[in-house]
Amino acid sequence: MKKIHARTVASILIFLVAAAAAFGCGGEGASPGEVVKEIFAAYNARDFERAYEFSSSSLREQGGSREEALAFMETSWPKGTEITDIEIIDETIDGDHATVEWSATIRTPELPEESGNATVRLVKEDGQWRLAP
Repeated sequence: MKKIHARTVASILIFLVAAAAAFGCGGEGASPGEVVKEIFAAYNARDFERAYEFSSSSLREQGGSREEALAFMETSWPKGTEITDIEIIDETIDGDHATVEWSATIRTPELPEESGNATVRLVKEDGQWRLAP
């Protein structure tokens, strides 16, 4: 399986960060893999506010203002784009740090379907897993 294009992964991560800010990150006790799936669900719903909530404080510092992050997500995630066939391949937890390797198919209007896998880092803040830079 091929790796998902770096720009696609970057867009997903930025989206995830932006959406997480509004509604909190996956409830207490959610595993890192479950949080990644929640982020994808927020993207599919175009709920960028929810996705932003899943960003760590350090990732938010790198991403500019909340408004800038939300605007970027809106423009980089065209209507009709969806992530399907999501599978958590591996989840490694080391204290307050985790990595999640996932695979998925990304369908974007007017572009070829893209399937592959990528790895994201998460950090536990205030008892909840959030995306890390």
